[in-house]
Amino acid sequence: MRITKIELQTRQPEKLKAFYTNTLGFALAVEEENTFTIKAGNSLLCVNLNSERADEIYHFAFRVPYHQFESISNWLQQRVDVLPDPTSGKPVVVHEEWEAKAVYFLDPDGNIVEFIAHQSIQEEEQSSQENGVVSICEIGLAVPHVPAFAAELKQKFGIECWKTANDKFEAVGDAQGLFILAAENRNWFPTDLPAAVLPVKVYVETPIAASINKYGYALTPTTERAVAAS
Repeated sequence: MRITKIELQTRQPEKLKAFYTNTLGFALAVEEENTFTIKAGNSLLCVNLNSERADEIYHFAFRVPYHQFESISNWLQQRVDVLPDPTSGKPVVVHEEWEAKAVYFLDPDGNIVEFIAHQSIQEEEQSSQENGVVSICEIGLAVPHVPAFAAELKQKFGIECWKTANDKFEAVGDAQGLFILAAENRNWFPTDLPAAVLPVKVYVETPIAASINKYGYALTPTTERAVAAS
């Protein structure tokens, strides 16, 4: 599965734009009144103004090459306050079951942002961006009943569970792209911030082209017109 674009909401687009472009080094793809889009490797992240946006937070992840992870992690730690592993206290979290390493931090909205590298993916080429990002690879979705929504994703999109699944948490997709399902009010790792529903639109490439509109989420197939319309 590939996540080609996500659309989030914010009350402070200018502050977020400065963070993602100046602090994290993403290239600005589109800028219009009350909205902007950054190029995240092969994906796009669009942020739109909603002055009535709730205080809850998003969780999403950018994928970086595994062989570059150490240098990218060091680069990030010079720019953001990294959230330490709750167990080890170290800045880098090692997800042994996923064969992955990750760094977590908060953006100015308090969203939990993750840079993750999967050992199972061998990159054919390096990212052209200083931050090393290849794509957006995860979007967190808080749902009332994780197993039921996971089953709907699998049936409609033709995707499978990835490594981890229980009544409160399930990852659906693959290392290239994942829906991270969390029960509402379950804390997002590695914080004590609860998962909550926030409107988000996600464009995906999946084995079966389908759409789901539920809980304020719009999950939709990628089209050239839709992605270009940022």
